[in-house]
Amino acid sequence: MPQAATSAFPPCLTQNPLPHALAEYDASAQLSSLGAAFEPLAMVGTLFDDALVTTQNSGALMSCYGGYAALQRSDMPLRLTRAISRADMRFAADQSINLTRVTEGERTSLIALNRNNTVQHRVQLTAPGDGLAARALERNAHCICPAASSKPPNVVSLTTIRSARQNWQSFDVGQHLNQFLCDRGQERHAALGHVGQSKAWEVGLGVLPSFVTFLCEKAVQTVRVVVGDGLLQMDVGALSQAETYDSVILATSRERSFAIDFSKVGSAWVTVSRCLSQLELYDDLGQGLAIIGRDPYQNPAIFTDMLLALPKLST
Repeated sequence: MPQAATSAFPPCLTQNPLPHALAEYDASAQLSSLGAAFEPLAMVGTLFDDALVTTQNSGALMSCYGGYAALQRSDMPLRLTRAISRADMRFAADQSINLTRVTEGERTSLIALNRNNTVQHRVQLTAPGDGLAARALERNAHCICPAASSKPPNVVSLTTIRSARQNWQSFDVGQHLNQFLCDRGQERHAALGHVGQSKAWEVGLGVLPSFVTFLCEKAVQTVRVVVGDGLLQMDVGALSQAETYDSVILATSRERSFAIDFSKVGSAWVTVSRCLSQLELYDDLGQGLAIIGRDPYQNPAIFTDMLLALPKLST
């Protein structure tokens, strides 16, 4: 059975790279538990103006300078801000996410852990005003230890298949994205081959680095998503520059960055519905890594045609 990848991106690719675990912080760092609810951070984060907001999994990374956009639980309509200094964070309304405050001298970071107790999200505070806002987050020793998923990849129930087929066209984009929040999209991934060949199909991995580079060179407006356990960091707009480091494509524009390590991508699927056109990247376990979708404010046919040009895998 494939093993979950845990390696982090090379430090040279990112400014202030995320540690893999809290144990990697210096012994002098002060760690304070902030409980197991993401919503307080989602509310306080809207007050930040100059923080570095980063979400990372084994194969994708997204960073943005500024703060959070408006509070967005999974039971709320999807909202995408076009403000350069705002990060859209969508999180599961009913899922525990352990939070920790890390203080290193005058530097403070707010950390969200995944179900394997490794760092998946960080807000690094760089301005005094942001630090004052963060003090609203109270210390709370009550943390949850969610069990790591033991679900084998590509195993799906008939109930799941039936539900996917019935809801595919009626779901809006937010409801489709919500399927990545409970198990990082494993159940969705397993069902994609059963919803219909005109709605979801697997594409070859070899051309995808060139595809991402092409999107940057042509300044194509897209929605980008990095998947975490119980949370998604989203970004909308065009990225203007792409650089290649071995298997990693790093795309940047002004205060934003988006990176994919294609050596960690196990499969890629194009998914299309009445409101959806996107490329979904998964690891070898069928867990979601990243999503590149069409900008809802752009002509939907343009990006959909680009996806249709990607080579399908023969079945």
